Formats: sequence, structure tokens, C-alpha cells
Amino acid sequence: MKRSLKYGLIFIGAILVVFLALIALVAATFNPNDYKPLIVNLVQEKKQRTLKLEGDIKLTFFPRIGADFGKISLSEHGSNKEFAAIASARVSLAVLPLLKKQLVVDRIQIDGIRARLVRYPDGSTNIDDLLKKDESEQFKFDIEGVSVTRAALSFDDRMTGQKLDISGMEFESGRLANNQPGKIDLKFTLQGDNPKIDVQVALASGLLFDTEAKALTLDALTVSLSGKRGVDGLDIRLTSPKFELGPERFVGGVDLTAKLIQPPKGNLDLVLSVPALTGKGRAVRADNFTLDIIGQQGDNTIKSRVASPFSANLDTRQFSLDKLVASLKLSSPAMPRALNMNLGGAARLDFARQDAHLDLSGKLDGSPLKARLGMSNFGAPAYSFDIVIDRLDVDRYLPPGKPENKVKRPEKPLDFGFLKNLNVSGQFSIAALKVANIKSSNIKLKVQ
Repeated sequence: MKRSLKYGLIFIGAILVVFLALIALVAATFNPNDYKPLIVNLVQEKKQRTLKLEGDIKLTFFPRIGADFGKISLSEHGSNKEFAAIASARVSLAVLPLLKKQLVVDRIQIDGIRARLVRYPDGSTNIDDLLKKDESEQFKFDIEGVSVTRAALSFDDRMTGQKLDISGMEFESGRLANNQPGKIDLKFTLQGDNPKIDVQVALASGLLFDTEAKALTLDALTVSLSGKRGVDGLDIRLTSPKFELGPERFVGGVDLTAKLIQPPKGNLDLVLSVPALTGKGRAVRADNFTLDIIGQQGDNTIKSRVASPFSANLDTRQFSLDKLVASLKLSSPAMPRALNMNLGGAARLDFARQDAHLDLSGKLDGSPLKARLGMSNFGAPAYSFDIVIDRLDVDRYLPPGKPENKVKRPEKPLDFGFLKNLNVSGQFSIAALKVANIKSSNIKLKVQ
């Protein structure tokens, strides 16, 4: 028994010596930099892009085979102008899976990425050639983790005239493998114009994907966004306990809270809840969703709630609320009576055409009311409206007159400063109007 153990140890030792000698031979005779011209020529031939490998490629053998790359840059398609660059990249591989055409990566570390994305007026982009599927057989991959630091991306959308910049991006992942649970964490700063925005974005989620079924599951998803939109403060948080997306199945729930702080005394709070979204293919629906809005401008308060079934088509980018129920309450210390509206109707939203419409009917403090509201050009919104009211008694919402023998104090007018930057056109039609105890009929007021 002892002799067998002795021979076994000698055999293992001999194998180890041969293996180490083989590694030493490869390290001494194989220079990966000799293949750099071949790689550069292959990229030029296949993608018509210029690849530059400025530093030396350094091989590593322990604990796994890998490579440490120097600076890398890639040109635009058919041009020498730089499209993307990487300051440094490190990749380590498992050896045995390569024999089975499986790419098992221990770790990918990338630092200092910068890239410039462009969408042209005709809708094409400067990465269309990179998104084309390769007809050759694909490797299966299994990555233990990915780390990206100091990444910066710019997006020039010449179709809409919008420009966005992402800076300080930090990305960290757990295992990324088919049908294996993992996790992702992402942070970056987003800046842009039209509208002007400067915010911090953070995302964290569990992750599971199936490449064969083309399905993706996000677990315990949280997305937060805080910063500035113009001069206004912005704080948004989105959560989802589970979100499943596939070609034939869509299931998930979403809760969103948002606060817009409008100096000096204004703010707007929104709370959106969609308990259950279901869908097939690219069409999704929810049996119910609710949106609560509370706005404060000085002493004036607006409270509103919207509830409705919801449906959407992600291919056509169209959304609809078919059975909308809405309520609105406007109150102020300067108003002896709050204004109340209760309405029902339908809403349509078309992102492809940048168009939204809302049709409502109901009552304003007991008086019948109909309204058609619209919005176009979402980047710089233009609003339209057509509102018909049966009876409106404005005196019910104005402070009562003061007796002459009382000390007069400066009246505090309602603050409608939040309207100053709106682009609005439309008309009011009122069958019977009462203001300052003066009665009028068949009134039409146009606003431009």
C-alpha cells in the first residue's frame, strides 16, 4: 500500500514537472504580440475599422491563462476617426472549456473606456455594422465577473438634436452565464441638453438570462436618479420585485416615486404603482395602475389621482389608458372653497410620433365638463387643449369682499408662476360664467 502511494506521488510529481516545463516553454517561445498585425488586418477586413493595439500584450499563466492588454482604440467605420478607446483591459480564461468551444472567463477588468455614439437624421447609427450577427459558430460563454471603471460615453442624436454624456461609469457584475443567477451594479453621471439635465444614476439588480429562449429576468431591481433638470431638483426611485421579459412572455410589477423641486417654493411629488404587468410578445397590459400627484406652489396645493387599465405595444411604442378615472383638487388659503373635479375618459401616448392625447368628461363641482388635452414634441413640449364647461362660478373660489371699516391689508394673489415657461394653445368654452357677481353666458377664451 505504501509502495503504491509512493509511486502515485512520483507519477503526480512527474506530471506536474512536465506541465510546468510546458508552460515555461510556451512562455519562452510564444509571443502574442507577433499576432497583432493579423488581428488588426482581420478587423479591417471584416468591419472596415482600424484597430490599434498600442501596448504589449502580456500573458499570465497562474492561477489561469490570461492576457493583459495595453491601450486599445477602434476607428469609425471606413474612417481613421476614433470611435472608442480603452486605457487598459485584463482577461483571464479557463483552459479545458476551450476544447469544447466554451469560453469561460474568470474575470474581465476594463478601465478608461470612452466611446462616441451617433444617430444620424435617417435613423442609422455609427454602430450598425458592429451589431450585425456573425454567421460563424458562436462560443458559449461563462464569465465569473466583469469590472468596468472610469467609463465615459457620449450620444449625439442628430435626429432629435439631443446630446447626452455619461461619465464616471462604474460597473460590477457577479457571474454572467446562461441560466445561472448573477447580479449587476451600475453607477454613472448623466448630463445633457434639450432639456438640460445633470443627474447621478444608480442601478442594482439580480440577473438571470437564457440565450436560447431569449429570456431575461431581473430580480429585486432598484434604479435611482437624483440631480438637476434645468434649475429644478430631481429625485426618482424605481423598484421592481421581479421583472421577466421574453419573446412570448412578459411579467413584472413596478413602483416609482419622483420628486421635482422647483425653487423657490414649489415642488411636485409623483407616486406610480403598477402591481402586475403581463404580456405576450411585444404587447403588454396591466389590469390596473395608479398615479398620485401632489404639487405645491407657495401656499397653493394640487392633489390628483389617476387610475386605469393599461396597454402598450413596444414595437409601435404606443400606450393607452382605455378606462381612465381621474380626480383633481386645487386648494389655497386664499380660496374659501377648494376646487374639485372628477372625470373619466381615455388617453393615448405615441412615442414614435411624439404625440399624446387625453379625452375626459365629468363634473367640476357638480357642473358638467368636457376636455380634450394634447402634447407634442416631447423634447420641447407644446400643449393644446379644448375645454367646455356648462357652469362656472368663480366667486366660489375667490376671497369674500372686505368691509370698508376694517383695516385694509395687501391682498396675496394666487401664484401662477409655474405657468411662465409653458408653451400652450387652446380655448375655454363656458355656457354660464359668474365672476365678481357679474353673470355672462356663451363665453369663449382663447389662449396662445
